[in-house]
Amino acid sequence: MLVVGDRHGALTTALAERFDVTMWSDSALSRIATRANLARAGRTALLPDRLPELRYDLVVVRPGKARALLEQQLYEVAGRIQPGTPVVVGEMVKHLGRWMTEALERQIGPTTASLAARKARLLRATRDARRGDPPAWSTYEAPGGITLQNAPGTFASSGVDAGARLLLEHLPEGLGDARVVDLGCGNGVLAIASAARNPEARYLLVDESAAAVASAQASWQANLPGRPVDLLLADGLSDAAPASADTVLCNPPFHGGTTVDEWLGRRLLDQAHRALRPGGELYVVANRHLAHHRHLRQTFARVDVLGSDPRFSVLRAVR
Repeated sequence: MLVVGDRHGALTTALAERFDVTMWSDSALSRIATRANLARAGRTALLPDRLPELRYDLVVVRPGKARALLEQQLYEVAGRIQPGTPVVVGEMVKHLGRWMTEALERQIGPTTASLAARKARLLRATRDARRGDPPAWSTYEAPGGITLQNAPGTFASSGVDAGARLLLEHLPEGLGDARVVDLGCGNGVLAIASAARNPEARYLLVDESAAAVASAQASWQANLPGRPVDLLLADGLSDAAPASADTVLCNPPFHGGTTVDEWLGRRLLDQAHRALRPGGELYVVANRHLAHHRHLRQTFARVDVLGSDPRFSVLRAVR
């Protein structure tokens, strides 16, 4: 059995009691949570970074809100299953858009919907002999003449989001050979713009999304060919050594799926605090309706406002 996009491992852990389960997700955090829950239950499952070359009898999918990512996942699944194999998608009715049915019909085959139960519904598709086209990567120009490559499902795949655009105006210069981290790098726009201004600095781009890391790698090579860079698919800087960074750049998320979740951003800010050397600096864009500035003032020695607009503030926090 293949489980796709299991956010915390609930499906995988339950099904692993009876079946040989592979759980595949774009999210490193999903694999970390699933691994922990399997261990607590005394069960095992395969948790690969990439979809392995195996054959599956049944596919169960928990879709996210990124349409292109679901289409890409279904395209890859279609290459692993035989005609007649069922693919089941489950979601709350309020999040179950017509686009999910259309993606299933393009990539898998004929699709039907169940009756709703407890405000949720199943979509059931059966693999047929056809296979749809893979979703295309997107490309666009960012301020400063930067060309950004975006894998399906990458955040801000159609244009630089407003928060990152504001932070681009306040990136530091004169960093010398500093160790710079783009934390939650997405397509790498902050690191690439910073690297163009700081030719001797060393960069680590880290994200928990495999699509984001692939996009950041392609974008870096398109703009800075031959310049060394480190890329990491991980839970941010949770495993970073103390004092291992001089500067951290961060445009933190504030949604977990379809829910506003301030804790997601605060986790990254705390990771940055642990990884920075004394005197190191965090440059972060903060949504004005969240309380990131108050949290930073409780943990960092100094916090300055570098710029703001009606929606966002750019803050510099000194370790």
